[in-house]
Amino acid sequence: TVFSQRTIIGNILPRIPGVSRGRHATWLEKHRLCNKNPSQPLFQITLLPRTSAVLSLVDAAAIKEVTTARARFPKPVEQYKVLSFFGDNIVASEGEDWKRYRKIAAPAFSDRNNKLIWDETIRIILDLFDNVWGSQESIVIDHALTITLPIALFVLGAAAFGRRISWKDDEGIPPNHQMSFKDAIHEVSMNCFIKVIFPDWAMGLTEHTRRVRLAFEELDSHMLEMISKRRNAEKKEERHDLLSSLLDATSNLIILSHICNCLLFQTTAHTLCFTFALLALYPDQQEILYQHIKSVLADGRLPTYEEMPLFTQSMAVFNETLRMFPPARSMSVNGIPKYSAEDTSLTVGNATGDKLVLPVPQGTAITINTVGLHYNPRYWKDPEEFRPSRFLEPDWPRDAFLPFSAGPRACIGRKFFETEGIAILTLLISRYKIEVKEEPQFAIETFEERKARVLASKPGLTITCASYMNVLITGTSLLALYVIHKYLELRRKIRSIQFLPGDRTLLARNSTIGVFLPSIPGVTKGRNAFWLEKHKPYDVVGWDATADINLMPQTKIVLTLVDAEAIKEVMTSRARFPKPINLYQPLSIFGDNIVASEGEVWKRYRKIAAPAFSERNNNLIWEESLRIALDLFDNVWGSENSIVIDHVPKLTVPFALFVLSSAAFGKRISWSDSDTIPSNHRMSFKSALHEVSLNCFTKILVPKWAMWINEHTRKVNLAFEELELYMLDMISEHRNAEKKEVRHDLFSNLLDASDDDPTFTDGDLISNIFIFLIAGHETTAHTLCYAFAFLALYPEQQELLFTQVKSILPDGTIPVSLSQQSMYHEMPLFTYTMAVINETLRMCPIVTGIPKYSAEDTTLTIGNISGDKLVLPMPRGTEIDINTMGLHYNPRYWQDPEEFRPARFLDPDWPRDAFVPFSAGKNTCIGRKFFETEGVAVISMLISRYKIEIKEEPQFSNETFEERTARVLASKVGLTTTPIRVPLVFKRR
Repeated sequence: TVFSQRTIIGNILPRIPGVSRGRHATWLEKHRLCNKNPSQPLFQITLLPRTSAVLSLVDAAAIKEVTTARARFPKPVEQYKVLSFFGDNIVASEGEDWKRYRKIAAPAFSDRNNKLIWDETIRIILDLFDNVWGSQESIVIDHALTITLPIALFVLGAAAFGRRISWKDDEGIPPNHQMSFKDAIHEVSMNCFIKVIFPDWAMGLTEHTRRVRLAFEELDSHMLEMISKRRNAEKKEERHDLLSSLLDATSNLIILSHICNCLLFQTTAHTLCFTFALLALYPDQQEILYQHIKSVLADGRLPTYEEMPLFTQSMAVFNETLRMFPPARSMSVNGIPKYSAEDTSLTVGNATGDKLVLPVPQGTAITINTVGLHYNPRYWKDPEEFRPSRFLEPDWPRDAFLPFSAGPRACIGRKFFETEGIAILTLLISRYKIEVKEEPQFAIETFEERKARVLASKPGLTITCASYMNVLITGTSLLALYVIHKYLELRRKIRSIQFLPGDRTLLARNSTIGVFLPSIPGVTKGRNAFWLEKHKPYDVVGWDATADINLMPQTKIVLTLVDAEAIKEVMTSRARFPKPINLYQPLSIFGDNIVASEGEVWKRYRKIAAPAFSERNNNLIWEESLRIALDLFDNVWGSENSIVIDHVPKLTVPFALFVLSSAAFGKRISWSDSDTIPSNHRMSFKSALHEVSLNCFTKILVPKWAMWINEHTRKVNLAFEELELYMLDMISEHRNAEKKEVRHDLFSNLLDASDDDPTFTDGDLISNIFIFLIAGHETTAHTLCYAFAFLALYPEQQELLFTQVKSILPDGTIPVSLSQQSMYHEMPLFTYTMAVINETLRMCPIVTGIPKYSAEDTTLTIGNISGDKLVLPMPRGTEIDINTMGLHYNPRYWQDPEEFRPARFLDPDWPRDAFVPFSAGKNTCIGRKFFETEGVAVISMLISRYKIEIKEEPQFSNETFEERTARVLASKVGLTTTPIRVPLVFKRR
């Protein structure tokens, strides 16, 4: 579907196939979806707010593994934060915090507290019978919740707070209060969902929300008074309510946060409501229960707490209700949420006994579908039937029953709930018979229709009796509230950055949808924004930074920087401004690597990889670049005086690929090589390398399951598989060679380095070599293309370059002796070639934006062309985009930045901090020298023999220089900046 059930929109929408499952989906579907596809686990895949997959489990063995393995499968604490009204608590915590809260809270749920619950429940029910219902023979209740909610509330007042409340109480409002304790606890418990959904700023919008807000404030005040009174009492009274028990164990704040979770008392109220409904619908089961109660209480006396274990039929009825209407649906609306904290696996089964071992990558969201589990026919015969006797069997399927979760995380208040429920059910059934109210409009309905009507439900914090109009009104209100919330959040964000101007758009530039859209004012800047705008937005703003604010998928600030000093601070302060790893995860096709890592993992990869980029490897790059260039000149272009190329990447892409194959993999490829496929392969190394390097974006964009969809994606998938096999073959050959050959390619160097580090696996080697392939190939190929284009557009600069190359090679010799010692040491002499490369990278940086984020609350100082300074607050989590394009065209650092002027890089004081085509600081590109060596060799060699011109085409005969420049340099932004069409002519000198 498009929308996740966990989103605000997904919760409001009804079921719309392909769009939203609807918030009722799990309740309505029960186990039916699993029946449709019994051989596979159920994955729920959604596109918004981000593409995600949720594994939905109804397999008891797999669920038991998940609920008992706390370290591997913790709960997603962020989903429970809405329950932290008064602070952190046992429900909204995990790990060491949860252990601490559990240790403090567990003793409070003691047997003495359970006895108090029983006694208070009996007292409250007798008060109902004697003083409310009195001598009436028949009591008609339009909605059973009107009786079960106050019962549960009154029990809670006594057993949780030590405050007895009766049906006839008319408690006044104490001094210093605006609401009585009874009214406050009633409002809070009834309107907890309002507090969850409405942000604090919106609680004053209506009379109803203001009353709810007041109730929470008043309950807080009442509880603090009770705490103070009991702590300061001269004589300690022995009491067994939860508040008193917690008082003996911990601080006021922890007491408030924990005791208030008891206010989610709807579990008891709703389960009692469903229990009464089921007994009314199934009178035979009600009669069985009545006879059982009478057998225990033959003399008509009141039941005691000590006799609770004797009421087995009452417990069976209660458990069967919980099976059919499980309250444990948590804040996910789907079931019990978990996630995988590590790469692991789960074994799932089906009704036929088949088993499937399912890989569960780190971070996978998991939902334990309690409704689906409780209606799973593998464990429950005729699961749609109300049959309490199934719980009287000694071997009933306990692992398939988890209305209160399971394992160490099972609900700490389960016994509280069961004690109250059994007491109420036993006492009520011993005196009253329950029937469904007869109403004329339903006189001819069938049993199934009556059952569906009476048991109609909706999911909230727990399963609740449904009202479609309420849902519609709530949904509309929430949608309106969401719009208001987004607007006010936008205003707060703008204030937090001191009203620094920038774009205000609906979608982020790098969001899933934003990357595919062109620039649409107010909607998205478009992925080409930095390339097209350069420094213009900062000229308008008047500062070398903008604060772009996006509303979806969540309201966030992205600070874009073109201030060299601020950028240097961000680049060099890795701890304060790390890179957002999640944005680089798509590059982890073969596993973790130096680009898609940070912190200690990055340091380990860098330490191993750095020696591989050695001077010996650079020497190899130089030699191979010239060998490939000579092969092109002699065996491809031959004696032709003019070579026309419609799009220069057709030349630079294979050139860069051949150099990479030799210098990175140690496999020489020439222009005339045949495409021979080895016996154990389905594609040649040359073809596999070519396909992978050209179609990496396809592999990143198309999910694995969709790679079979057409001939192109199948070929790309095959290329990736084949390249991995070739690399594994090379590893095996290297490791098993009797005599180690001295080689200086990256692959061999990394293999030698990995021998000294057992933690650097073959997978690490393959994933890092792959990332060097992708980064090195496109960077070189596209930069060479842009360099040739600039030299063709600026013939005077080409002539200056040719003059210097000839001054170094006056006799026309090449800067290498292929049969003797390499002349790589001459590379520093080609200063103008290096200046051409740098100027090309300045004007056409391969990466237009470098993402970072603030790991802590900090500040950054930005400036402008007038010399003014502005200290910007940087809240933790603020996203930063280093706009390389804007920095490279910033007139504060570059005079006439739109002009191609390589000589600026010959000035000893050129602004190095304003030049970041390879990033900067310790995270600077490890392959920079690789690229520069190849670039200098190729450009110098080609310019020494050929003159470059723009291909003349009739349709462009009248264009101006500016129009020609714009046409030839037109580009799009993908993994790197990519030229669209660069038609050139190479003429022999």
